[in-house]
Parts: sequence; C-alpha cells; structure tokens
Amino acid sequence: FFVLLVFTTTIVFVIAMGTYTFGVIRAAKKIHAHLIDAILGTTLRWLDQTPVSRVITRCTKDIKAIDGQFAGEFRWLGILYFF
Repeated sequence: FFVLLVFTTTIVFVIAMGTYTFGVIRAAKKIHAHLIDAILGTTLRWLDQTPVSRVITRCTKDIKAIDGQFAGEFRWLGILYFF
C-alpha cells in the first residue's frame, strides 16, 4: 500500500511540475514576443532619439523580471529532487 502511495504521489508531482513548467515557458514566450513587437512597432523617431543602451537595459530588466523567478523555481525543484 505504501509503495502505491509513493508512486502515485510521485506521478502527480511530475505531472504538476511539467504542467507548470510548460505553462511558464509558454507565457514567457508570449511576453517576450509582445516586448519585441512593442519595441519594433514604435516610430523611427523614437528609435532615433532613444539610446540603444536604454532600450537594451529596459529589455533585460523586463526579461529578468519574468525569467528570474522561473529560474529560481527550477533551482528549488533541483534541490528538492536531488536531496
């Protein structure tokens, strides 16, 4: 009975983490696509006036805000799984 309980718990955990992982990756792809569309959809005047470093800094901050938390979740999952 205990083996069945452990096996079922493991399977449910793997399915839940897989669903979470694919959901976060899909959401990150959509957000990144919107970010790039917003930058490339601006006027040429704005792109000429705004320094490239400011655009890159803003993009990296946005990407870090999205992906940084996700990387932390993977770190936590690795620690939980291997110990």
